[in-house]
Amino acid sequence: MATQNLTVRFIESLKPASTRYEIFDAQTPGLAMRVTPSGHKSWVLLYRHHGRLRRVTLGRYPDRGLAEARKEAVRERGGILDGADPAVEKQDERATYGDTVGALFELYKKATEKTRSWSEQRRIFENEVLPVWRHRRVQDITRRDVRMLVGRKAEIAPIRPSSERGGCTNGKEAVRVSSTTHSGKMDGRMGRSDLCKRY
Repeated sequence: MATQNLTVRFIESLKPASTRYEIFDAQTPGLAMRVTPSGHKSWVLLYRHHGRLRRVTLGRYPDRGLAEARKEAVRERGGILDGADPAVEKQDERATYGDTVGALFELYKKATEKTRSWSEQRRIFENEVLPVWRHRRVQDITRRDVRMLVGRKAEIAPIRPSSERGGCTNGKEAVRVSSTTHSGKMDGRMGRSDLCKRY
């Protein structure tokens, strides 16, 4: 397994190969950058639980930056030392649904996917929100979390008025989607206007 003192410049230089590969961070035990053949980059944490090798995804790059990924890996490892098994915990969330962002998104999708604006809303959730928050409980997400998520997107994407595309768009407008999740109102009764008028 290749190990490198990861930097933003190095991560940006990584190119896809014919098979998925991982580069481990020399500064943070178990943390690795995964690159898929399609070019997608994501953070994974490898650890052992009762002697068995486990792997858990910590988020997609660049939605989750290097510094944030290192902090999250350290936090997860602290729980692992106390006996936690984050990979199994995330599987349990998917099996039981509960009140995670990913679970509520599935409920919202069923009620909204036939509307004209759904394709753009789905793009925002699947590309910007779910890679970072899919397994987080809605009640654990703070306004600071929302602003950090939108701030990262605003740095790399232009802000476009809703009138240009008839729905939520790039940059700062993503907060109107993510804040819906934060408010706990993403359910089958919500329409597009509720989703896009929070902030």
